[in-house]
Amino acid sequence: MKKKLLTVALATTMVISSAISAFAADEATYYFVDCGDFDTSTVSDGDEFGIYNSVTEQLYGTDANTGKKWGLVDGDYSQSGSYDANYTGTYGIRTQWTWANEWCPAIGDIEAGTAERDGHAKEFSNRYTRDMVGNAPVEMTYKFELPDGTYNLEIGFWNSWSNAGSPSIYVNGTAIAENYDVAANNLLFTGEAAVTGGEMTLNVKGGANDLCVILSYIKIVGEAPDTTVDEDVNDNANVNDDANTNESADNNANTNENTNTNTNNNTTPDTGDSSNVLALSLLGLISAVIVLKKKTIFE
Repeated sequence: MKKKLLTVALATTMVISSAISAFAADEATYYFVDCGDFDTSTVSDGDEFGIYNSVTEQLYGTDANTGKKWGLVDGDYSQSGSYDANYTGTYGIRTQWTWANEWCPAIGDIEAGTAERDGHAKEFSNRYTRDMVGNAPVEMTYKFELPDGTYNLEIGFWNSWSNAGSPSIYVNGTAIAENYDVAANNLLFTGEAAVTGGEMTLNVKGGANDLCVILSYIKIVGEAPDTTVDEDVNDNANVNDDANTNESADNNANTNENTNTNTNNNTTPDTGDSSNVLALSLLGLISAVIVLKKKTIFE
């Protein structure tokens, strides 16, 4: 009885574990952007790249490894209309109107020369808008190539200078949060966003009293891509395989039949058709009877 109960318990546990695994497998992080990251080729402890991005941040363009288009957009309001002020280096990516926060403290022994500015948690490092007041709308924009659908959007904010506390968030031109109080929400926004047309344009605008926009990270999670094989294709393949198998079997049967026929033809004399064989057999039987009859008379 104890064995039976143990078996039932184990089976139940396996079913529950499978259900949990299946549920977890239904979601995927499409993008994880560490805004203002100094070394974009690495992620901090506990984080992972999204399935569509192979670096933590880049200017808008095609990802070198995934082939998806995404990144920071800063050109619409640039004085030169280009990225001429952009460079990558110790302090990450800088553009005309945004900088990776160069004030992030070094981690390690500064005197020994082993200190690094990279490696901060995603909530700490950040990107901020600069020199926009009086020159351009205070805002920051990222674009992401995505399949149409609904996504969970997570945005980390920063307000270290107390001048970026009430931004509004737009997705493809539609406001999903206005005058968002970042301090009251622990510097974090979470919500849903719909994508149509294969791209999400995330635009964060400063509030009426904000002098800048500061983002620490962006995470986009959605339904995992469908990796199953079309069942109809499999069914057609199986039908074709069965047909080929049957055809091969028929061919083998024909081959065997031909072989048997040829073998019989080579080892058996040609005795004509069945009627001739029957006639010869009867003639032989009559002859035998006559011989026996004559033998009986002479004896």
